[in-house]
Amino acid sequence: MKGLMFVLFLFAFVLGSACAFCEELDDSIKEEVNKKLSEMQEKTGKEYVAVRDRLINMEAAITEYLEKLADEKNWTSENWRNAFCAATVLLWRRNRPLCENCYNLKGLKPEEYLKRRLPEPNVIRELCGLGKEAVPIMLEILEKTFSLYRFTEVVPEGFEGEVNSLRSMEQKALKLGIIIALGRLKEKRANYFLTEMVKRRGEDSDVRAAAAESVGMVGVEGAVSFLCRFFSADDEDDRVRCGAALGLAAIASEEALDALLENLKKAEEKPSVRRSVAKALGLLASTWRPAPDTEKAEAMRLRAEEALLLLLEKGGEKGVLEEVSLSLVMLSNRQTLDKLKNIVETTEDANVKQRTTDLIETIKSRLSSDTNK
Repeated sequence: MKGLMFVLFLFAFVLGSACAFCEELDDSIKEEVNKKLSEMQEKTGKEYVAVRDRLINMEAAITEYLEKLADEKNWTSENWRNAFCAATVLLWRRNRPLCENCYNLKGLKPEEYLKRRLPEPNVIRELCGLGKEAVPIMLEILEKTFSLYRFTEVVPEGFEGEVNSLRSMEQKALKLGIIIALGRLKEKRANYFLTEMVKRRGEDSDVRAAAAESVGMVGVEGAVSFLCRFFSADDEDDRVRCGAALGLAAIASEEALDALLENLKKAEEKPSVRRSVAKALGLLASTWRPAPDTEKAEAMRLRAEEALLLLLEKGGEKGVLEEVSLSLVMLSNRQTLDKLKNIVETTEDANVKQRTTDLIETIKSRLSSDTNK
C-alpha cells in the first residue's frame, strides 16, 4: 500500500510540475503574441505581412487567446488597433479563403467594371456579400496592405488611358468600396477607423466624405456630435461637409434633424452643401426611427417639410431646388398639396411657380398610385 501511495504521489508531483511548465510556457507564448501584435500595429506593407504571417503560422494553440483579444468588447478608442490586429490574425488562421477573396475582388477587374466606368457599386456589393466576418480584412487592406493589393499592371484592350490612370481608378474604387461597405454592414468595430479617416486632411475628399456618411450609417453613440464638427465647419472641404450631412440623415434622430435645420439659417451657405441638406432632410424624416413612434415620426416629418417648403419658396440654385423637390415627394401627404398651392398663389417668382406646379402634379400622381396599391 505504501508503495502504491508513493507511486501516486510521484505521479501527482510530475503532473503538477508539467502543468506548471505548461502555464509558464503559455505565458511566454502570450508574451510573444503580444509583442508581435504590437509590431503589427507599427508596420505596414511587406513588413506588416511578415509579422502577421509569423503569428498565423504559429504552431502553438493561440486561438483562444486571440479570441479574447479580438472580442468586440475590447474594441475601444485606446485599444482598437490591438484588437483589430488580433482579429485579423484569427481570421487568417480560421478562414483563409474568405481573406483571399477580399484581396481578389472581381468588381475591381477591368473586364468587369470598365463596361460602365463606375467600379464602386460592384465592389460595394461584393464586399457586403462577404459579410461582417470579413471586416478585419477590409480594415487590413486599407490600413496595412493597400500598396500590396494587385491592381492592374497592363492596360486592357479597349481602354484608352494609361495604366497609371486605370490603377488610380481602381485604388479609389477599392477605398470607397470598403468604406461604404463598412457603413452598410453597420459594423461598430469599424467606427474607430472611419472616424480617423474623416479626420485625415490629406486624404481624397470623396473618400473622407464616404467615411463621414458611413459613420452615420454605423450610428454609434456620439456620432451626431462627431459629424456636426465637420458639417458645421465653414473651412472644411464641401464634399466632406456633404458627407457629414448624409451621415446625420442616416442616424435619423431629433439631434441630427436639429443640426440640419440649424444649417438652413446660414444665409450664405454654399449650394453644394445646401443640396445635401435638402436631400438629408428627406432621407432622415422618411426613415425616422423608431418606426412604431408614429406621433414622433409625424412631428419630424412636419419639421423637415416646413424647412423644405421655405427653401422652395425662396427659390435659388437649380440643384438645390431639385433636391428640395425630390425630398418633398418623399415626405408629402394630401395636406402638403394645400401648402404647395399656397406657394403657387403667392410667389412672384415664375421659376418657383412653375416648379411648384409641376411638383403638385408629381405628388398627386404618387398619392394616387399609393392609394391604388
